[in-house]
Amino acid sequence: MLLKKITVASCVALAAGCSAQPAADASASNTPNAAAAPGNDDQHRSNQVNGRHSAQVEDSARDGNAVSSKNTTTTSPDNHSVMSECGSAKMKLECTAKSEACDASTLWIESGTAPRRVAAKPSGMEKYTPTGLACATSKQGDHLFIVQYGELPFGCKFCEWFHLYDQSGKPLTASSPAVIQMDGRDPTQAQTPNNTEFDVLSKKMQLDDPEIHYVN
Repeated sequence: MLLKKITVASCVALAAGCSAQPAADASASNTPNAAAAPGNDDQHRSNQVNGRHSAQVEDSARDGNAVSSKNTTTTSPDNHSVMSECGSAKMKLECTAKSEACDASTLWIESGTAPRRVAAKPSGMEKYTPTGLACATSKQGDHLFIVQYGELPFGCKFCEWFHLYDQSGKPLTASSPAVIQMDGRDPTQAQTPNNTEFDVLSKKMQLDDPEIHYVN
């Protein structure tokens, strides 16, 4: 799996190539880093994440940032692991496949004095595999991990879900259901990965557009 390091915004355009179904123009998004479900308007997104949830997420994102403000993501020489130092925490994405192709991986979180542990998958991503990692910074200087998920090892009919994690390794967004129908399209064709909550929260916190690093 030979994937370049690209930004979250670039992934919107790539989603059309990965998906077997037609996708809308990425310019529909109003933010540079939003990986939104094409065709869903702001009102639809607002119904997915209410104000109270957003406030809780913002508080969670700020936890630990007063101690450290690191933002460094690097890929190992063999491309089998990615390490992200983000705020006061670290995440590591490791290829755990037994074959040459990286079709299985493990996402680790190190935070505070707690031992390294496997980070939980967001709701809706239980059957999917983490493939990319980055650290995003909000306009206020808060740090969040961005983790990209894909369909490995099954293929890439829908291959680009994005999720935000706080400093403790807690997923802040969900994709339930994982695939949604695009508004105003033929229901037999127009499906897309559900990145609605990611898009809403990215806009809410005014996150920058970091480079995604992949394992392969």
